[in-house]
Amino acid sequence: MNKLPEITKGSENSLTTAVIERLRDHIMRNCHGRQKFLSERQLAEHYNISRITVGKAIRTLVQEGLLYQLRGSGTYVAEKKLSVHKKIGLIVYHCDNPFYSKIIKRIQQELDLAGFHAILVNTEGNPKTENLCVRKLKEGVDGFVIAPVLENDDALCPEIQHLINQNFPTVLMCHAPTGNKISNVSSVVPNYFQGGYLMTQHLVGKGYRKIIFLSVKDIFQRQDIIDRYEGYKKALHDNNIPFKDDLVINIDGNDPLNGFFNDGYNAAKDIIPLLEPQTAVFSIGDSCAIGLMRGLKEKGISTPEDLGICGFDDIELAAQWGIELTTVRIDFESLAKQAVRLITSKISEPENRNVEHVICPVELVLRKST
Repeated sequence: MNKLPEITKGSENSLTTAVIERLRDHIMRNCHGRQKFLSERQLAEHYNISRITVGKAIRTLVQEGLLYQLRGSGTYVAEKKLSVHKKIGLIVYHCDNPFYSKIIKRIQQELDLAGFHAILVNTEGNPKTENLCVRKLKEGVDGFVIAPVLENDDALCPEIQHLINQNFPTVLMCHAPTGNKISNVSSVVPNYFQGGYLMTQHLVGKGYRKIIFLSVKDIFQRQDIIDRYEGYKKALHDNNIPFKDDLVINIDGNDPLNGFFNDGYNAAKDIIPLLEPQTAVFSIGDSCAIGLMRGLKEKGISTPEDLGICGFDDIELAAQWGIELTTVRIDFESLAKQAVRLITSKISEPENRNVEHVICPVELVLRKST
């Protein structure tokens, strides 16, 4: 029997819940069918808790079908099922956001094909909401696919970090921390660096020499934004165009649920003083770029006649007549397929603890705004 997971002691009710949760996870990941399980006495001694508490936990796991008991013989592990709930917690920023709505639709389709049901939760970018949602859902789902809320220090919320530490089936998507913070959890992200590079190369090829990078203050240090930014700088360098700090505009992020549309609209006043021949704006997102187009148009500035504007993501609105925004298209289908492949394999193969970091392709979509 592999080493038992540790628990944090608290009230009697919370202690019982913690024992159930840790033993359930341990059984699903480390035990095989018909294997004899530890006795109530052994568990009580290991955790230094009462046999009454252990007994409650064992009875619950027997009711769930994870354990069974033979009179006079002891407690045994039941033959494993591929899944207890057939449910995946799908946690995103907001389902009405045009970026996430495309991802959600495709992930739900892929989960349906795999025989799973998605429980969709919106965090609205609030780490406290995200933390609470994970805590409430984790006992009722087999795994999580999460577009995480990242703090300024690139940190995941405590409950997500706890999932990772306990090796609970979890996949991060769309954006994720870097370095050691993601070394033990799988992720699926678009190739943001390539997107930033391709877009800037396109603008240079169109004759633009003053290229403004339009971002948002609160998320500028997030890795997916940094990758766009580094791709932008690399393309400037490769074309012998000097990088200038004053061409990086970080606007207020007061409209995140709409993809910063209103923030882009309000940014028109910041862009106008920078206008001169051969100027273009590379926005970190389509909604922000479309808001900027509207704000500039109201001030008599036309796209692309007076400046070029491009975005990122290729939301549906970007292709509409009168907007026709040049952008970077994310392969949402590939992203969804990879996320579902990873999460379902982790559930069906508990012994498979391999960590994968998948980078999905992007492509340039050329329209009339540049």
